[in-house]
Amino acid sequence: MSETVTVHVWQGGRLDSYDELLERDPDVYEVPIAETEFGKVWEVGDDERVMLAESIDHHGTYAFDVPTDERPATLNVHTNDSYHDREDWGDPVERGLEYREGDDYEPYQCEMWGRIMMWVDRPGESE
Repeated sequence: MSETVTVHVWQGGRLDSYDELLERDPDVYEVPIAETEFGKVWEVGDDERVMLAESIDHHGTYAFDVPTDERPATLNVHTNDSYHDREDWGDPVERGLEYREGDDYEPYQCEMWGRIMMWVDRPGESE
């Protein structure tokens, strides 16, 4: 069994304010740490991905966080609104959300469209 990272995700409708969103309890996911050589989405297996939205017509408000005791971790969140290629994920939001020990930031908040998928990686030793 592979190691996992706990990820908190707040999901709301497209008109929800971030204040209202963060007042709710988050959904909690235990996401396996992806085994990649280059840290790219095409290396990530289906069992290492978590789908948050399946429809390309989806539009919602999101917030993401990784608890302090689970850090360091890089959360890669991808969107895809292509009718032609359901695996065309492109680059992750913000080139990956890096959660480091000692950081004390609010959850990352954003508005997203389309299919939404996330996976977790550990930062490289060279950073």
